[in-house]
Amino acid sequence: AAAEEIGRRARSFNAELMVFTVRMQAHLDRGTPAEYAAAMRDLMERIGTASLPASYLAAPGRGLLAAGDPAYARMALRAFLAGPADALPRDAEWLESHWALADIAIDLDSRDAAAGLFGALLPHESLWAVDGIGGAVFGNLAEQLGRLAGYLGRPGEASRFLATARERYVRADAPALRDRV
Repeated sequence: AAAEEIGRRARSFNAELMVFTVRMQAHLDRGTPAEYAAAMRDLMERIGTASLPASYLAAPGRGLLAAGDPAYARMALRAFLAGPADALPRDAEWLESHWALADIAIDLDSRDAAAGLFGALLPHESLWAVDGIGGAVFGNLAEQLGRLAGYLGRPGEASRFLATARERYVRADAPALRDRV
C-alpha cells in the first residue's frame, strides 16, 4: 500500500505495475486469484492487448486462468506458438513470462508449447524467476522444468529437477516454495 501511494504521488505507471505484480503473485500463492481477477482484467483492458507480445500477456493470463478465466492465457499461448522460438525479447520479463507460459501450457494442455518452453528454459535451470524488482518470486527454474518434464511424460527427469528445486529452496530458507514442491 505504501509503494502504491508513493507511485500514485509520482504518477508512475511502472510503480503501479510493480504493486500489481506483487499483489497478483500474493493472490496466486494464497490460492485466492479470483479475489484479484477484477483488478487483473481492469489492467489488461487499460493496457490493451492487441499488440502485446506473449511475454506481457503471460503473467496476467496465468493469474486469470487460475481465477477461472482462460481468455488471456489462451491469447498468450497463441502468441507464443505463433512466433519463432526467439521472438520473445530477452529482457527482464523473459524468465517470468516463460514461467507463466509453462503454467499456462500445462493447464491448457498444450504439449507443443510445453516442449518448446522446456527446451528454452533448460539452459537456465539454476536461475530464479522473479519480477517486480524482486517483489514477486515465482521460484527456481528447476521446479518449472520438473513440472514440464512430468507433463511431457518424462518422470525420471521430472523427479531429478524437482529434487534439485526442493534442495535449492531448503538452502534458500524458502519453506513455502519447498512445501510447494
